[in-house]
Amino acid sequence: MRKHHDATRELKSLGSRRGEHGWVLIATLILTSVVASITVGWARHAVLSKGQLEYGSGASRTEEASRSGFARTREKMRKGNPPGAEEDGEEDHAFTEHGDEVIASRNNKSGKNDRRDVRVRVEHESGSDHRDAAIRGEAEIVPGSKGGGKRTCMRKTEGDKVLLVPGLTMITGEMVFTPSSNLEGVFLMEAGSRIVLEDCTLDGVIVTRSALDPDAALATGSDRPEIEILGGFNCRPGSDFPGLSICGPDVLVNCDSGARIDIDGMIVAEDLIVPCRGVLRGMVVTEVDEQIGSLVERPGHGRGVKSFPEYMEVGSERMTRIAFPALEFSEDEYDAMEAYDVLSDL
Repeated sequence: MRKHHDATRELKSLGSRRGEHGWVLIATLILTSVVASITVGWARHAVLSKGQLEYGSGASRTEEASRSGFARTREKMRKGNPPGAEEDGEEDHAFTEHGDEVIASRNNKSGKNDRRDVRVRVEHESGSDHRDAAIRGEAEIVPGSKGGGKRTCMRKTEGDKVLLVPGLTMITGEMVFTPSSNLEGVFLMEAGSRIVLEDCTLDGVIVTRSALDPDAALATGSDRPEIEILGGFNCRPGSDFPGLSICGPDVLVNCDSGARIDIDGMIVAEDLIVPCRGVLRGMVVTEVDEQIGSLVERPGHGRGVKSFPEYMEVGSERMTRIAFPALEFSEDEYDAMEAYDVLSDL
């Protein structure tokens, strides 16, 4: 009898546990349904709060306008006419056909000559209809060629140092350097000047007057400075302005077809004609014409972004990489999320 009683208790216990398992399963299903409803409700709230998204296209009109505004800003930077900082009142304003206002700004990153902070926001107000969108990106840039706007040169603070360099050589007319000349230092070309280099070496830099100040007037026509290279020419940047060999946003650099060149620094010119043999090891930036023959080697060209001196003022800004960093929520936004009743939309 005792064994039968124990068996009955065991069967009852098993039945009780099976009932408990069923209750847990039902409770889990109910809880899952509640969580799903809360999630859907919160997602619905978040989407609607963004401002009347067009579900059919997958993005709102203002979001499309912000992307278009970013592309417009990128093109203006490439052409040398970029917008400025919004806090300085130098931002760019444009309007779409639907009345959306596109506001774009571009800031220099502190301490980083090759970085730009680009922001585009779109606003639309029409009665009770309010739409807005924004894009923020950090761009890496290098000086670009043939921008047609602001030209690459030296920063004014660095340009002012040129006039203080000991042994500065001023070029006012035509100066011919004979074969086997070993030149050193900084050579400043005035408007209308001309340098002829034949079988020479240069440890230093050649600059024009317009290279010293971003706001300086460019020499044009017969006043345009000219550098002519004949025979062999070897150039290495000096210690005064490391990384720079020729800087003249209005200068013509013309090499004879029989010349042999080896230039190891950055070249900034209005026109660069190199139909000869040689090696160009640094970055080349031209404003109008660039003719580099097939017999000229450019180590590393096309494989990656070449560096340029930090003291250079970039004119045409060519973007090479863009990052869109995640924005942190503000304390007010966190408070609003915590205070929101997720069950209110159920």
